[in-house]
Amino acid sequence: MSVRNFSQDGKRALALVQNDRTPGAFYLFDDEKGTVEMLAARAPWIDANLMSEVKAITYAARDGLQIPGYLTLPHGKAPKSLPLIVFPHGGPYAVRDVGRFDRDAQFLASRGYAVLQMNFRGSGGYGTKFREAGNREWGGKMQDDVTDAVKWAVSEGIADANRVCIFGASYGGYAALMGAATTPELYRCAISYAGVSDLETMFQSRIIGRQGGRDRTPEELDFMRRVVGDKRDAAWLRERSPVTNAARIRCPVFIAHASVISSCRSPMPRRCGRRWSASTRPSNSSAARTRHTASSRRRTSSHCSRASTRFSKNTIHRTDGARKRCTAAAGGPVAAHPHMCVATAAQARVHPRRYKGSDACKKWACITLPHSTARP
Repeated sequence: MSVRNFSQDGKRALALVQNDRTPGAFYLFDDEKGTVEMLAARAPWIDANLMSEVKAITYAARDGLQIPGYLTLPHGKAPKSLPLIVFPHGGPYAVRDVGRFDRDAQFLASRGYAVLQMNFRGSGGYGTKFREAGNREWGGKMQDDVTDAVKWAVSEGIADANRVCIFGASYGGYAALMGAATTPELYRCAISYAGVSDLETMFQSRIIGRQGGRDRTPEELDFMRRVVGDKRDAAWLRERSPVTNAARIRCPVFIAHASVISSCRSPMPRRCGRRWSASTRPSNSSAARTRHTASSRRRTSSHCSRASTRFSKNTIHRTDGARKRCTAAAGGPVAAHPHMCVATAAQARVHPRRYKGSDACKKWACITLPHSTARP
């Protein structure tokens, strides 16, 4: 239960009551009358009996630190050799996953996946020491905690080692890309939603976004220096950036992003897209196959969910032979063009043939989400 608001006299309170299988309902507590009244249910069409169970878990990281997390198991399936979606949270600081209803985890579990969420070091809610253990550990020990979670799930017999994908948003998207780059043997696919791809651009002095631009405050820059890294150490930032490690990726990657990204100086992610494309030009036959999705509003999330689920299904369950045949059908290890398409919904409307029917995008198509108000 969480109290959301109080009346001015403090005699009435609005609270949200929920559990792991329902989004919950809002209740009005009246202290003066001694009554509790249900006002409205969130998503009342959801049947709790059909939702998946969420279990609290703990595993030991490679340095012995105990990492808490949550495991969502598909309803009606035994927890044995399941396809696994690793789902690190965003933030990452002052943020944590909890054992409440998670629509993304429940959605993935309804498709038959076990979903593993871990509160890696740096997460909030476990004290100062645990939070500060994540300082300057982007791509380091924080990433190791995610990797160790996968190995724990496999060792416990819960997950099938040959059917694991990683999916995340914001910092979780960064972890997905870095996981695919630093431990390519673990994952059959990676999905990054609005993930950080270049740590150097995080330190730019001016933030550009849909509402205009502003300078970073000294406090923001100092915080980033303490928890991410020193902007003067460009080599270290590049070492920990997915964009400079993209050539190491060996699995299909699905990227969803907005048409305006604050971590890029350009009003659209063209600059980041070009850098990623340059990094992913294959040097051998194991080129990374990447989809790029553009979205700009929350109402496109259902479209992204469907697209990413199709992507996961087509990669996590595909045999190596089928994946090779699909690559061959797409033109083999495309030497002149990386397996990547950068397109916003606005671009797709202006150039529908270029972004929806070009040879480069036929097999690993550009997915552009409808209802976008992205500006070219």
